[in-house]
Amino acid sequence: MMWVAELAGRICGVPANQAVEAQGLATTQLLATLFDGMARHTAEGLACKARAEEVGWKQAVAEGDA
Repeated sequence: MMWVAELAGRICGVPANQAVEAQGLATTQLLATLFDGMARHTAEGLACKARAEEVGWKQAVAEGDA
């Protein structure tokens, strides 16, 4: 189990911002914001929200998946 502690020590030495940016966090956050807006502000998105308010989220999702 000594290798686990050694690996953890090595991981701790990696600058967090560099590691996160290398994984594309900024791009992912930007795309998530854009796609969220597109999904919520369409006729389909508004209808889904209205249906979820009527019958509950689980039922609305089940109907959408059917």
